[in-house]
Order: sequence, then C-alpha cells, then structure tokens
Amino acid sequence: MASPQRMRVVDRSLGATARQVKAAVSDLNRAAGKSLARGDYGTAEVTVGLARSVMAFGEELSGLHTRWRALQAVQGGLRVEKKTPLWTVYVPVLQSLIVLGGEATTSQLRERLATVSGGRGPSLTQARRAMVDEGFLEKSSGKHWRITPAGHQAALAGPKEAP
Repeated sequence: MASPQRMRVVDRSLGATARQVKAAVSDLNRAAGKSLARGDYGTAEVTVGLARSVMAFGEELSGLHTRWRALQAVQGGLRVEKKTPLWTVYVPVLQSLIVLGGEATTSQLRERLATVSGGRGPSLTQARRAMVDEGFLEKSSGKHWRITPAGHQAALAGPKEAP
C-alpha cells in the first residue's frame, strides 16, 4: 500500500503535467499562427493537428487525474474536505482586530483567533490580501494589520450568507 505522502506526490505531479500540457498547446498554437502569418500553410496545418492531439492527451490526463483522486479518497491519502471560503474568515478577523484595539501584528492576531476558535486559527495570508482589496484593512506590511472604517462596519454587521 502506497503511503499517503507518496499518493500526494503523484497527485501534484499529475497536476504539474497537466499545466505543462496546457503550456505546450499554447506554444503550438502560437507557432501555427506564426506559420500562417508567413504564408506557410502546410506547416501551420501540421502544427494545428499536433496541437489537437496534445489537447486530446490533456483531456485523457485530466481523466486519469480524476481517477487518481478517487483512489486517494478511497485510501485516505487525500483528505476530502471542503475549503473554507475566504469571506467566512473576514468577520472573525475583523472582530478580533476591534478587540485588539483596531490594529495588531500577525502573531497577535493568530493568537487571538486561536483562542476564539478554540484551536488553530485560520490561514491568514490570502484572507489578508482579499480584505485589503475589499477595503476592510489598510494596505501595509504583512506583519501589521489595521482595520478601516469599512472593516469596522463589516465586523459589526456580522457574518453574511454566501455571496
């Protein structure tokens, strides 16, 4: 029986291969376009045919990747769990910042969130970027968090349903 770690390595490798196949199709399409621009229709036709074959291979690879993930789920090598949407992290983060006086360092915020959630706090890196984009946090260095008036209002409004 393969170890869960090895199963995840294969999963990541299949994903990386799929990305490379997509890049190869893009390169082939670009080459076909250049051949057409030069009036070399024979080469363009051969290149387009190759691109179609590579695209078909990519579809087969996608099917294999799906089958692999099903095997992982059966073995338990891949934890099948839903990802928490970023917007569900906003309110606890914003409310924690209010409790901490409107600003805090990342470590202070993690500690507060772990206390509130009764364990390990949520991942903050992506949530921070999204909250800055939404205008809930001031844009500053990644180590210092400061709530904006819009963030204060969002914290007081509380959690919302999925957008």
